[in-house]
Amino acid sequence: MLKSEARALFLTKRKSISLEEKLLLDQAILVEFKKIDLTALKCIHIYLPINAQNECNTYPIIEFIRENYPKINLAIPKANFDNGQMDAVFFNADTPLATNNLGIAEPINLAAIEPMIIDMIICPLLAFDLKGNRVGYGKGFYDRFLGHCKSDVIKLGLSYFEPINNLTDCNESDLPLSSCITPTQHYFFDR
Repeated sequence: MLKSEARALFLTKRKSISLEEKLLLDQAILVEFKKIDLTALKCIHIYLPINAQNECNTYPIIEFIRENYPKINLAIPKANFDNGQMDAVFFNADTPLATNNLGIAEPINLAAIEPMIIDMIICPLLAFDLKGNRVGYGKGFYDRFLGHCKSDVIKLGLSYFEPINNLTDCNESDLPLSSCITPTQHYFFDR
């Protein structure tokens, strides 16, 4: 399947999920996430969900990390749509946020952190395949950002759907996931 086909198909499928079903799927993803041993991590980069896109709700994961791993620093993305780049900014309970014109909650006027300090990046996605290739919204923000991170950064996806067999049009600039959590299991990819 081409990435453009997967993008259209899974965006439609995700938007058709009811609120009741979404709550159950988010809870199941949280159950799988809680199985990960995070004790060696110092910094986790996590996206904040775009409600209009019916993205996986990451706030329960954020709460779990804060309660159970208080020494882990959390960071969230801030996108620059003029140059296609993304920065990471530390995120705590009183970080001021504003919603941009695409409905994305982002930090306001805070200094970017060095991407090399990030140990895990929780990536948004629409679909993924059995090799760990992901389909996002097609702007390349995460692929470019991951290029500035350390080579062994853990790239974790969250998906309401099981993987498709194969994305046929991936290239060198597409950085595959280390693993992906769905409501039924945690998939790991050899790299």
